[in-house]
Amino acid sequence: MIDRRDIAVAVAALGRAGVVFSDYDLPGLKAVGHVCVLGSEKAAWFDDPEGNILCLHEDIA
Repeated sequence: MIDRRDIAVAVAALGRAGVVFSDYDLPGLKAVGHVCVLGSEKAAWFDDPEGNILCLHEDIA
């Protein structure tokens, strides 16, 4: 089971299962370990088999 409270743990588990994450490196947006900090949340993106972009996120509170 994936710990839904910790995005880094979820990203690592999904990566071991073969999910390929998209890393973005833009002004104000940089992925570290496939995770970006966006204000009050962390996010990570990947494509599903049909090419849809999906996002995981964790609120930082």
